[in-house]
Amino acid sequence: MTGTFPLFLTPAAQAGSTLPSHFLNKQMHILLGAGVSWDRLNPDLRAAFLLGYYLGNVRNGGHSQFMGNARNYYGGDPARFLDWAMEAAERYEMSETLTIMRDVQTWMAENPREAATQTGFTPHVSPALKPYDTALFSADTVDEKTWLARVYTLPEAHAQEFLRMCSYEEGYVSFPAIISEIEELRLLAAFDPVMIVTDDTFEAEVKAAAAADPVAKAARMTTRLADLALTLPKPATCAALSLFAEGEHLPPTECLRAGAAKIRRPKRAGVLATARGDHAFVVELGKNSLTVFEATGDPDAELERAISFPSTPSGLFARLFDFFDSRRRAERAFKRLVRQKAVRKARKMGEVSISVGDEIAALNRLFHLPEALALWLEQAQEIVTPASWRLELAETDRIQWRFEIGDACLSVIASAKEVQISTGDTTMVYPHEDLHALRQSIEGTT
Repeated sequence: MTGTFPLFLTPAAQAGSTLPSHFLNKQMHILLGAGVSWDRLNPDLRAAFLLGYYLGNVRNGGHSQFMGNARNYYGGDPARFLDWAMEAAERYEMSETLTIMRDVQTWMAENPREAATQTGFTPHVSPALKPYDTALFSADTVDEKTWLARVYTLPEAHAQEFLRMCSYEEGYVSFPAIISEIEELRLLAAFDPVMIVTDDTFEAEVKAAAAADPVAKAARMTTRLADLALTLPKPATCAALSLFAEGEHLPPTECLRAGAAKIRRPKRAGVLATARGDHAFVVELGKNSLTVFEATGDPDAELERAISFPSTPSGLFARLFDFFDSRRRAERAFKRLVRQKAVRKARKMGEVSISVGDEIAALNRLFHLPEALALWLEQAQEIVTPASWRLELAETDRIQWRFEIGDACLSVIASAKEVQISTGDTTMVYPHEDLHALRQSIEGTT
């Protein structure tokens, strides 16, 4: 499981006219961000990288900052980071630093709740960590003659560049990071295998290596499918879409409110709200659009995901404002019984719509819509999930959506045979068998 990736360097970094440490850090961030697991990284490079990460965090904000950052760093665990970082500290013969790292690990194990709250910012900074912060600044210090002698054991070009680029401000040379930087440079100067790339192609080459790694791809796909599960239309939203997408299926007004519309839209508008069970669907009527919101509980409560339709169904405004016309009170009274019957029908229609919404949501999974979108995101190298959607067609053997992902507008037609995703003149076809195999492989890894 090790040695999957080489060390990517530019010609200047390999020759020593540029320090390669920057490229190690950049490479690690790209690989981890692309879904490569820590266990897939070369252990020597991983240890060197994390020792520098640990020392840099403590130097900047103490062990509290290290714990806070490591906890949120590509799914990291501070104790595990210290385990790996200590491998480098031991190789570099930094015995005093090693002792402090072990003591910090012990403190975390004995104080798990307090350790989990550390961020490096007051009030989430434990006073118990301060002695370790202070001790690290004086650990493994050497005089200038000794560390200069150590620098000159490096390849000449690397040594000269190191001396030219390092800052010799008071206190910096004595900090143990200076030893780790020298030894990290020694490791990188002699590391094998190395892939030489240009500055312009460095990022693309590292990303390509991560994209080709099957384990990393599975991790990315798992993450994307989890994100899509949260963002794709749920059964209740599908119910709202199926109910309101077709003008003739708009239910009669169950309750009429204007206040919410005035807050959301300064122009003249009305609101139709209908509640079914735990869900409330609110329709805002604008001059040139109709927007459907899904809310929970009271229709006046905070409105959530919205689905907009560019044009208002014919006659809807007329029926709405006719309701306010005082000259038609008698007519409205006469129609009240009819309207009550219509309300009952609307409730029944709502039950039908919820059923249809469940069916649409089930079709999304049956037709492997999440897997197809995940594959499209992988190929397009998009890191965002759908921002909005519109249901255009729902049949027993086919469903059609329109999604907005970043700057792209996708027309998606899913069936039991395949999923077609079109963007302008480009259409990608994902066969059902491939999508099913993808789902099985992903579910097998989770």
